[in-house]
Amino acid sequence: MEACGDAPAAPRNGAASTTRRGVSEAVEDYAKAIYALHSRQNTDAVKTNAIAHRLGVTPRSASSMIKKLADLGLVAHVPYRGVRLTGEGERIALEVLG
Repeated sequence: MEACGDAPAAPRNGAASTTRRGVSEAVEDYAKAIYALHSRQNTDAVKTNAIAHRLGVTPRSASSMIKKLADLGLVAHVPYRGVRLTGEGERIALEVLG
């Protein structure tokens, strides 16, 4: 498993390419970041600001992507509380980390 340090994991730039898991690299980056933050913080939900900080993006960008992840069924979002990975989201994160 990858270390869960505070260094931001730079999101990939450019056109959204699809990985062999059938999702974009950005989706993988977010799933991995949420998984790492959840593991480190040992909380029920990960705050949007923590995700934004880890990925080096604005909170607004993180919120936008979280909505997309929720639409894909990869996270459960509770406004003002944070997000948690669904079973499918966790599967993707673990595949990326593995």
